[in-house]
Amino acid sequence: MDLDYVGGLLFSSITIMHRGKTMIIPNVVIDTGAAESILSIDAVEELFNDYEPEDQLRFMTGIGGREASVRRKIDLVKFHSFQMQDRQARRRFYSCLPISFIPIVESLQ
Repeated sequence: MDLDYVGGLLFSSITIMHRGKTMIIPNVVIDTGAAESILSIDAVEELFNDYEPEDQLRFMTGIGGREASVRRKIDLVKFHSFQMQDRQARRRFYSCLPISFIPIVESLQ
């Protein structure tokens, strides 16, 4: 998982794990100034095909306006040499890292 610098942005593939299932998402913008991580729900639909009781509906406001999102905690996120995992995930407890998923995100190409 290399970091690529394209058009002033950092790109990397990321690995996420939720409830024991793992997936790799290619070409994700790494925003070092963001308060939260945001992924397109379309990019992770095989892991997130149903809403869960712990999910939170959130609204985010930015330069592009206001957008609804679903906030869900995941077990692990990894890109390049960085990995974040909750201590409890090793004991098979889930839901640790908050990630927001928005319905539509246009990819930067």
